[in-house]
Amino acid sequence: MRFFLILILASFFVACDSQPTIEEAKTNFYKNNHYFNELAELSCNLGKKKQAFSYTDSSYSYSPKKIKEHDRIGELDILLKEIGGYVVNYKFTESNGCSLVVGYYVRGFAGSGVKYNYSFNKPVVIPYSENEHNFDMIRKRNGPIAFDLQLYDDWFLSYSQN
Repeated sequence: MRFFLILILASFFVACDSQPTIEEAKTNFYKNNHYFNELAELSCNLGKKKQAFSYTDSSYSYSPKKIKEHDRIGELDILLKEIGGYVVNYKFTESNGCSLVVGYYVRGFAGSGVKYNYSFNKPVVIPYSENEHNFDMIRKRNGPIAFDLQLYDDWFLSYSQN
């Protein structure tokens, strides 16, 4: 009985959270472009040395909700809040140097879901096709889909659904 109650409550909360459209995610980026650039500069500079929250010397994941208070970086917290992000993942790559993935939206249950990320200096790009990846088509499509829509120079909107 508890399992069904939890399942119903989880469904209710997921249903209340509306998935942004690709256009809304693009608008968010263009409206907050200067914050994204500040975030990239700060995050890449942090990656130059091992942080207390680093996994390795060449990568880290920073989420204000998961970082201990004494290791938090106020400016990074503010930038994530301004752009609507919840995490920034840094990785040093041989090809691009500083590579970032900024979590913007994620929803899923039992292995299936939808994820929007903003990516900076993405090492591997899955090309976006307007004919194949428009919002109406991807909402109706069952099964996995992923693409990277170039927003500006080295910034991409990365979408995945499984």
